[in-house]
Amino acid sequence: ITDGYCTQLCIIDADCPTGSHCGFIGDEGFGVCLDDCTGNADCRANDYECYDADGAGVDECWAVGSGACLRTEDGGQTWTGADEGKRIDGRAIHFVDRQRGVIVGRNGAIQLSEDGGRTWRPIREAKTGGLDLWGLDFADETHAWAVGDKGAIFHSADDGRSWSRQASPDIW
Repeated sequence: ITDGYCTQLCIIDADCPTGSHCGFIGDEGFGVCLDDCTGNADCRANDYECYDADGAGVDECWAVGSGACLRTEDGGQTWTGADEGKRIDGRAIHFVDRQRGVIVGRNGAIQLSEDGGRTWRPIREAKTGGLDLWGLDFADETHAWAVGDKGAIFHSADDGRSWSRQASPDIW
């Protein structure tokens, strides 16, 4: 990525350059430096903004944002795009293992990769009602939850292959 987006690993905000913060990566104990936004034009530089990252060790990491899913295998020195030419508007990403990953995002999109993030396919069976999904976590290799706008909660019991909406309080 150019212009400073998602290019440095960190543990705390102080590890990042001025104008960026440390974005947490799963349960691995480290993060990726993400640029702070000072305005809409800054956030949309190169039509990309990082929202989440997930790591598989010190050197391997996936980052997702508005426009792309990216992967590094050298600790953030270089990044490559997954599914080149395909726009992925993700808000959260999680890899169950080095091969199986899930992205949730804009308009309720849920996508699954079974090849280490090289390609992504939409889960069309997910009935998300077009609500933006902002968070994703796995309790184990099988059970996952995604959360989004208006208190929406979705659950998967088959490592992200299918999703169902769960009841949540109407507090928004």
